[in-house]
Amino acid sequence: MVSVRSSSFGESRELTFVDRFGIWLSNRRILRLIKQSHVVSIADVGSGFNASLARSARHLVDRCLVIDVTLDDELIASSEFDAYVGALPDVLDSVPKHCVDVVILNSVLEHLDDPIESLKGLRELLTENGVIFVNVPTWFGKIILEFLAFKLRLSPPDEMEDHRRYYSRRELWQSLRSSGFAPSKIRVRHHKLRTNVYAIARR
Repeated sequence: MVSVRSSSFGESRELTFVDRFGIWLSNRRILRLIKQSHVVSIADVGSGFNASLARSARHLVDRCLVIDVTLDDELIASSEFDAYVGALPDVLDSVPKHCVDVVILNSVLEHLDDPIESLKGLRELLTENGVIFVNVPTWFGKIILEFLAFKLRLSPPDEMEDHRRYYSRRELWQSLRSSGFAPSKIRVRHHKLRTNVYAIARR
C-alpha cells in the first residue's frame, strides 16, 4: 500500500539546531554547484514547507521551481517561484518536461515508496546535459539519525519513522542507473562524515 505524507518538512514544528546544521551543510554544497555551473533554472523537489534552499538560490537563477506535498501560501502566490503541490511521482505529470538545468533532491528519496519511478520522472524534467543532485542518508547515518531522534530527541522522530530505506554508494548508483542515467554520467560520493551519500548525475 502506497502511503502519502500529509505535510512537508518544517510545516508543523520549529527546526532544531541539528536540523538547521544538516540543512546548512547540504545547502552549502548545492549552492556551490549552482554557482559553479552557471545554471539558469532549478527545481527544488521535496523543498520543505518554506523551501529554504530555493529561497537562498533564487537570486542565482532565472527560474526556480518548488515541489512538495504542502507549501507556504506565500510561495504559491509568489511570482518568484513556480510552485507545484503534490506527492511524488504523480505531481511530476503537472510539470513541463525538459524545463530545468538542475534538479535538487535533498533528503527526499529515502521517504518515497517508489523512488525509481520518481527518479525517472525527475530525469524527464532536465534539459539536455542537465544535472540532478541527490542526497540520502547512509546505513551508518541511520544509526546517528535514530540516536539523535529517538534517544536525544534532537531531531524529529516522525521524520525518522517515515524513512523507507537507507543507501550505500552502490545502492544509490544502482537507483540512478535503473532510472535511466548512464554509468558515465553518474558520480557518487560520501559526505557529512559518511552519514550521507550524494550523487551528481547528468542527463
